[in-house]
Amino acid sequence: DNLLGPDVWSVLEPATRTFLASAEAVFRARRGDPAFDFSGPAVEYAKAVEAELNALLFPALRKLLTGKTEAERTLRLDTGLLDLGKRVSPQSLGTLLLMLEKKAVVTRTVRQAFVHDHAWILGELPRCLRRIVDLRNPAAHSGSATRDAVGQRRREILGIGVEGTIPRIARVKLRS
Repeated sequence: DNLLGPDVWSVLEPATRTFLASAEAVFRARRGDPAFDFSGPAVEYAKAVEAELNALLFPALRKLLTGKTEAERTLRLDTGLLDLGKRVSPQSLGTLLLMLEKKAVVTRTVRQAFVHDHAWILGELPRCLRRIVDLRNPAAHSGSATRDAVGQRRREILGIGVEGTIPRIARVKLRS
């Protein structure tokens, strides 16, 4: 029961495929139990989006920012400085959201790197990421996640009845 199709599946990062397979296995096995804590699948779906965004954004940013001055390619985060002209370690979904919403070097470079998709990456995608983060953070740290809440994010992430976040990221990767 492949929801994404072979074209999308083939361009996903191996880690993304693992996270999605794990999330789907648990969600499908337990979706008939409304009392079950769906925190595990919530975190796995979020990790899938996080892995894809890291794989999409940082190579494209690095390609355009390599050779720029340190001031032009570096941004300040709560964790320190991040030099986008060099390889960077994977960033959290919250950090990716912050970068897309508030870091000028990122928004400017995304516009250059993703000519056909920058409006979605800087517009709708951050709103989607906010909804995922709002579910994932409590599920990962202190609370539980309901079947309905995770089911709603699952539909949005995978594209069940709507254009999905993961398929859209995959299409951007194919165009890049």
